[in-house]
Amino acid sequence: NKNEILFSQGEKGEMAYIVRKGELNVFRIAGTDKKLLSIIGLGEFVGEMAHINGQPRSATVVAKSECELIEIPFGSFDTILFSKPAWSKALVQSLSKRLKESNERK
Repeated sequence: NKNEILFSQGEKGEMAYIVRKGELNVFRIAGTDKKLLSIIGLGEFVGEMAHINGQPRSATVVAKSECELIEIPFGSFDTILFSKPAWSKALVQSLSKRLKESNERK
């Protein structure tokens, strides 16, 4: 649902998601400041960093519109990626987009 929080910064991650429909806003919150980092759209991954780096969620993700997501439990994340090359490619594209956005903010 629009404006629904998918997960919050600092939470322990248990799932990653692929966006099948809609868009999500990614925010970093520091005190009362809320900074929009990215907009996640169709075919992109969100929430995978907590699995990759073993850290708590680094941002808060909120539905910008009505969304449909595919949930990928961390326990089967690697197995699923190895069995679905298109999803592996989508993951690399998502990470590449975020790196580019991060570099442009500097």
